[in-house]
Amino acid sequence: EGVEVGEVFYIDAGSSDFYPILTQIKNSDADLLVLTHNNAGVAKILEQKYELSLNQKVLCTGGSVWPYTIAKLNGGKPSKGVMVLAFFAADYPQYSPNPAEAKYYADEWKKRKLPWDGVQEGSRAYEAIMTIAEALKINNGDGDRKTLRNALEKVNREGIIGHVVFD
Repeated sequence: EGVEVGEVFYIDAGSSDFYPILTQIKNSDADLLVLTHNNAGVAKILEQKYELSLNQKVLCTGGSVWPYTIAKLNGGKPSKGVMVLAFFAADYPQYSPNPAEAKYYADEWKKRKLPWDGVQEGSRAYEAIMTIAEALKINNGDGDRKTLRNALEKVNREGIIGHVVFD
């Protein structure tokens, strides 16, 4: 596709000073930054990128990064225009493999007044529980470890995150 990887930087999980790396990037011909980090790290990187007036587009990966939380952590402005790959887009259930269930999940989260920051991480826990529930259903409620494991092999469902099947 004509895309070239310029440079790869590794940082410690607890780092908070990204100015040296961002300055290097500012002085490069990079078009795009791909960030794989947690919400707090991405929020801080975007904040410092904004302060340094970097123009590169940003794509965040990792699945747990959530735009709402990033914007909440850095005041919003540094997050404007950032693209995020997430496991579950709670604000857009229609893009889920199972829109009806995704809408139900997001609506329940709101109805219970749970912190919206957690909806992304919670979606994976929800998916896990629904997968176990499907296996129990297949297994006629038998929760014996061995038979439940065998029932998991028969699970084949469209979840809110993706298609769940074991082989």
